Amino acid sequence: MITYGAPLKTQVMYEAQVTPAQIQEMSTGMPPTTRAPEGYPREAAIPARPQTSKAFPRWLILAGVGGVIIVLLVVATVVSLALSGGRIASKTATAGIENTMVARVQGTSTKMAQDVVNKQASATAQAQVSIAQNATAEFQASRTALAVSTAAAKAQRTSTSRARSQATDQALTSFLASLGINATPKLKYGPVSGRLVHDPSDSYIEGDGPDYEIKNFLVQVDLFAPFSITRGEWDYGIGFRDIGKNEDYRVILLSDKTWRFEKGLDMIANGNAPGLKVGENESNLIQLVAMDAQGWLFVNGTQIARLNLSALPNAGTVWVGTGFYSDDEKAGESTRYSDFTIWELP
Repeated sequence: MITYGAPLKTQVMYEAQVTPAQIQEMSTGMPPTTRAPEGYPREAAIPARPQTSKAFPRWLILAGVGGVIIVLLVVATVVSLALSGGRIASKTATAGIENTMVARVQGTSTKMAQDVVNKQASATAQAQVSIAQNATAEFQASRTALAVSTAAAKAQRTSTSRARSQATDQALTSFLASLGINATPKLKYGPVSGRLVHDPSDSYIEGDGPDYEIKNFLVQVDLFAPFSITRGEWDYGIGFRDIGKNEDYRVILLSDKTWRFEKGLDMIANGNAPGLKVGENESNLIQLVAMDAQGWLFVNGTQIARLNLSALPNAGTVWVGTGFYSDDEKAGESTRYSDFTIWELP
């Protein structure tokens, strides 16, 4: 079949390419002989046998396959490591986030706890301030009440003291009047209490009294027996118009219930004191009045002597004493006195 418009040369060339052998094979069904037909060059009638391509070495194929497998394993390992690293990084990041959250929670908890502690501390401080204020208020109220009570007590004592003083002044005025002395006594010293400590090693009288000098006076004092007469003898008394160097008067009461009146070291008079209490720690109220040249001695409200004071008309100190005689003191003992009081007489 000739295609319309196609050049005739195409058909002629097609027909020229079919060989007699091909025609024989197509007509008889038998393969052609190997002898080339005449007039057809051998080289053109039988083409050269194509050379079989040389087989590729098996070991190289295996090596390539192995290399590919190794590469795939390496890639798989890298991917696995990458994924594992991602997981680790993810876990690390997650752990970091968790730690951050825990830290934040702990920080929040710590802050909340600190706030609670601060609030509790503030409440405690406020409570302490309140307690301190209440205590201060109570203390001030108590102190005020105590001050009022003390003031009232002082006022009462002052009133009582004044009443007693007035009663004492009246009693003393009456007492002096009974002796023929018309004078109003003026409190000069006391009342004072104390102890006269015994010192048998010295040669001095143990005494106590004011430093100023007085001539006319009323003195009274309670004197206590330093120890029982079963342990030895004791004495106590009053010195007055003392100007030093044994220039003084002394009235002395002894544990044998006697009294003595001396000028310095010289005895002027003596006598008995039957009302004198000589038991250990028993007290006796001694009263002495000196008015110009006359004197009166009382023991427990009873007059026991009237004294001549004309030899020493001068003023001098007044004191209470013990140990007028050296054998009447004992080491470690003392003679107690109380309410030693001196009133001056004009």
